[in-house]
Amino acid sequence: MKKIVIIKSSGGELANQLWNYASILAYTKEKNIPLENWAFFEYATYFNLPKHSWLIEHMFFNRFKNDITRKNAFKKRMWRKIYDIFSRSVMNLKKKSLVRVMDNERTFYLPPTSDEHLRELQGKETLYLDGWIFRNSLGIAKHHKYISDYFAPQAHIKEKVDSFCNTLRAKHKIMIGVHIRQGDYKTWKGGAYYISPKEMSGTIQEYLETYNINKDEVCLVIASDGKVDESLFEGLSTALTHMNMVEDLFVLSKCDVVIGSDSTFGDFAAYLGNIPHVIAKKDGMDWEYYKSKVGFFENKYCTWVHY
Repeated sequence: MKKIVIIKSSGGELANQLWNYASILAYTKEKNIPLENWAFFEYATYFNLPKHSWLIEHMFFNRFKNDITRKNAFKKRMWRKIYDIFSRSVMNLKKKSLVRVMDNERTFYLPPTSDEHLRELQGKETLYLDGWIFRNSLGIAKHHKYISDYFAPQAHIKEKVDSFCNTLRAKHKIMIGVHIRQGDYKTWKGGAYYISPKEMSGTIQEYLETYNINKDEVCLVIASDGKVDESLFEGLSTALTHMNMVEDLFVLSKCDVVIGSDSTFGDFAAYLGNIPHVIAKKDGMDWEYYKSKVGFFENKYCTWVHY
């Protein structure tokens, strides 16, 4: 196989795409196969990623240089539709080299986790992947450093994140990353996955008490897509990030633990930083489960990653 192209990733936002991207990247690293991710054009400007062909760069990636808007921005919605037409045309032409994993299908595992699904496709020169649940748990563990280096942020983002985190590190022994997803979580599926700032405050208090952590040594580094009243965390030092989503991702990765919503975002931040991810639950916390966890682990309470 000469090359793999991620032609589509089902339109998910940043972290959904990163989990997919990382798993496929681990496979191509394992097999020494070049990888291009055409579907990542909305977010590539944040990272130091390899360039694609001039045509793909000019048509899509260059449109989003220095663009930090969210998924629902008009420009992104328009270019997503244009890319959809383009990608469908390519997939129609490359049907025999296309691997499609629909959202309602089982997880598609890649080598070194499993080579079962790709055996019949090894002879193809270029393979086109469509879907967001390609996974490679063994691969992302084995190639963690390679993947983390691959997704290094642009220099100006790294400098901003490092400055913010170093200032806090100089004052606090423990940095707890707090990810509170609001926005769509307030109403999506009846708010089943929404943890309010007040509820998150209660979870953090439980965490500190359960593990006998000195509150005076802690700083809560809070990243959220909505307003957060810091007075809810009375008695604790807090620092709101006030950054864009990629900057928030890397700030959380530099903490000692991420406590947050059940989402792919907090989990990928924990993966990048090789730190635990504690998921806040409405129906009570299983603190015994987290007791012996050190570094990143596949969290059974994270329902959206599909390890």
